[in-house]
Amino acid sequence: MQRIKILQKLGVWMFALMWIPFTCIFVGIIGEEGGWGADFARWVDQLLPGLLMGRGSGLSILATVSMTLTFTMSIISMLLIFGTPFLSSRLNKRILQSGRAATAEILSVENTGTYINSAPVVRFGLEVRPQGETPFTSETERLLSFARLSALQPGTIIPVRYDPETLDVAMEE
Repeated sequence: MQRIKILQKLGVWMFALMWIPFTCIFVGIIGEEGGWGADFARWVDQLLPGLLMGRGSGLSILATVSMTLTFTMSIISMLLIFGTPFLSSRLNKRILQSGRAATAEILSVENTGTYINSAPVVRFGLEVRPQGETPFTSETERLLSFARLSALQPGTIIPVRYDPETLDVAMEE
């Protein structure tokens, strides 16, 4: 689950940073067209000479490279942001099929802010207690109905399955 969170954060950062080349598209175009941004475009051209020169396509090198970067970064960030729930679901299924059985005490319940068909995705902080092994803490996320959520409060003991190598946890039904 930790890897999935890292991928989600990477997607959010990439989306935020995507606006830098997006802005550079307009600097490259304004440099060609003139107008209110031409002074700024000339300043950029002084810093990095040749970026505002036109190419065979009619756009400057800056505008062309910036469009390519913006498109690529937006596609990758969307795949990371919207693909991680799919990865999380597949990981949960794998753990439920081949993970070791244990019990866990719910330590915390937190709404992630994500809803699917009006049902919340909830993050659970768990203390997992494997039979004959050292207890450990972990987190997992689960799509739940509001009725089921009311039964899963801190202090509740639930059955879980976990991957002994990664300590990723999936809640059983």
